[in-house]
Amino acid sequence: MKRISTFLFLACSTVAAHAQDLPGFRSSNYAGVYSVYGNPANIADGRYNWDVSIFGVNAHVGNNQVKYKLSNIGDALVKIP
Repeated sequence: MKRISTFLFLACSTVAAHAQDLPGFRSSNYAGVYSVYGNPANIADGRYNWDVSIFGVNAHVGNNQVKYKLSNIGDALVKIP
């Protein structure tokens, strides 16, 4: 049971990773609709007459509800098999 609990705790406490985050591209005058995510006003000064994004994917999962007793942390760290 402790192994499962430890595994679930480690699986749920991951750090977010962003692959290929290109802030220079998003702030460019030629970024088109991709710059709108960072600053919606960029669409007003676009260099293209038409700009269409054919395909895009975005996902986000977040949680700010965590409860644990500080007195149990020492037991959990010592008894990991």
